[in-house]
Amino acid sequence: MAKEPPGGREVPEVPAIPTANGGQDAPPPSGWQPGSARSPYAAPPRVERAPQPAPVVPPRPGTGGAPSPSAGPSFAMPQMARAPLDGVSVASVVAGALGTGPIALALGLIGLRRTTRSYRRSPRIAATGVVLGSIGTIALVVVGIVAGLGGFAGGGGTSEPGDVAAPRVVHSSLVAPGNCVQFLPAQQEVGEVTLVPCATEHVAQALTTREVDDATYPGPEGALEAAAAACEDELATRGLDDPAYLPWSFVPTPQGWDAGERTATCLVRSAGAPLTVDLLG
Repeated sequence: MAKEPPGGREVPEVPAIPTANGGQDAPPPSGWQPGSARSPYAAPPRVERAPQPAPVVPPRPGTGGAPSPSAGPSFAMPQMARAPLDGVSVASVVAGALGTGPIALALGLIGLRRTTRSYRRSPRIAATGVVLGSIGTIALVVVGIVAGLGGFAGGGGTSEPGDVAAPRVVHSSLVAPGNCVQFLPAQQEVGEVTLVPCATEHVAQALTTREVDDATYPGPEGALEAAAAACEDELATRGLDDPAYLPWSFVPTPQGWDAGERTATCLVRSAGAPLTVDLLG
């Protein structure tokens, strides 16, 4: 029955919600005491989640849908063969070591081109051949220039008696009568000497030459003694037997004798100041 609230209005009765046991309140769970602070109802059991799969990395643009590669190596390939040495480059180094400069230079340049334009190993070998070839070529050029100048100064290696018009270098075996010698070497063996005009300062002048007629080489001392005696007679004959002059000689050495030299040259040498006159003129 509805109760009459204050004010004379009636409040309708709210019907009871039916329950599973026919309208009876559900009994509290066992073990629950009235006045307890804990809820008489238990929470639902915790559900363990299954492990989640790793996120899928989206493909990079331009890879055709392939996944991104991992950080480490994922593939293997056959071992690549080492490029062969260039034979021309090796030959250039060998040629440079043997002193054939132009050949080594040409081979080195060809080797540089081959090693830089094809799959051949070590252009440094070709560069080494170029360096050796350049050094050898420069050395050959210098030797050629020096030899050419020496041949020009030596008048073609000929013996010319009398005074000379200009200085020239000749071998001692080519000194002829009348030639004025600028200097004489300090050592006993004589190689090349410089001939100068007799009006310029010089230390000696050739007087005559004679053939050594000994059947066997008399030795350096014997050859010099014989030449000195003959040279003293020559100075006396020409009126040069004066203390201001000394007899001097060029005679063959053992090596020159073996090479066929048989000529001894008699010279007059100044005992003091250099000479500036032609003693035969």
